[in-house]
Amino acid sequence: MRLRACCALLFSAGAVLACTAGALDGFSGGADPDAGGSGDAGPEASSGNDAEAGGGNTDAGVDASTCPSTALLCESFDTADPLATWAAFLSVNASQSLVSNPALSPPKSLHASLDGPATGSVRNAYISRSLGSSVVSHAKYSYSLYIESRPSAGAVEICSVRLTSTAGAFNDFYISYDATGASLHEQHHEPGGSYVAGASLLLGTALATGKWLRVGIELMLTDPRSMAVSLDGVEIARTGFSLNGPGTVSASVGFTFGNETTSAAAASFDDVAFEVLP
Repeated sequence: MRLRACCALLFSAGAVLACTAGALDGFSGGADPDAGGSGDAGPEASSGNDAEAGGGNTDAGVDASTCPSTALLCESFDTADPLATWAAFLSVNASQSLVSNPALSPPKSLHASLDGPATGSVRNAYISRSLGSSVVSHAKYSYSLYIESRPSAGAVEICSVRLTSTAGAFNDFYISYDATGASLHEQHHEPGGSYVAGASLLLGTALATGKWLRVGIELMLTDPRSMAVSLDGVEIARTGFSLNGPGTVSASVGFTFGNETTSAAAASFDDVAFEVLP
């Protein structure tokens, strides 16, 4: 696993979400998505490709519930200007846009791509936002993911979540995927220091190509600390970690990192939620 340069992840400090109590497009109907705590972030899971299921007019194959009262983020990308409160980061040889095709998730989802190697340039295509000043110690970050293509060489990192401690340390968690597999990673950065690799969790071939998946990442940031991944509502892997701890939250959506030799990759993202758990 590569260690990220200090400037590779930047987050907007000023964009704070006011999560509405009412239903959002793509976030309506049903029960609390996190009843039970350790499952996925509650949307009705789609176990297959919307197109294959004949569901091209449904939002990423997911009917997420009304935004829970403990959620700091509920983003469907279906409002008139959903990116207005996000900061966008786009490098050379990269692109991102709101689309309904090939995402198969009308009316809109976020599509991102890295278009091949760029000598001397770290690449990314993502949006990010601060989720306020609350210190979080147990939470779930979830999103719908459609991997359109995988890098034939190297790996890409997606949808990082950062918790910043009161001392200013960065506590990062993200999934990476390559030509055949995927994994969840912990990284830690002390002020003035370099990034230190922490725990990792192998996911094997669980992140399939060409179908919508509902990805959930549960983070318990006080002892006994653990991180877990669920797909379509079913936990598939869990491990402990030791470096990272509670903090204020920033979330990103898209490709947060590809190095200068990573080959092309593309994916779509939808119905992003970050919920504080007991």
